[in-house]
Amino acid sequence: MRRPGQAPWHQVLGVSPNATRSEIASAYRALISQYHPDKVARLGPEIRAVAERKSAELNRAYEDALSSLPAFP
Repeated sequence: MRRPGQAPWHQVLGVSPNATRSEIASAYRALISQYHPDKVARLGPEIRAVAERKSAELNRAYEDALSSLPAFP
């Protein structure tokens, strides 16, 4: 479910709206590793705050993506 003011999950994760569970997970892992607040903590509080916001956006997009997929058989 798309939240007001947030880009669609597939845009946030940089995948197709028809992406597979594996493609979604791979994109999420790659992006979260770039934006995880612990990875940028040494760069200062401003950068950490940006990373925290981006991480939260990625987490919401990932949750939305998984909820949009059919359940495993």
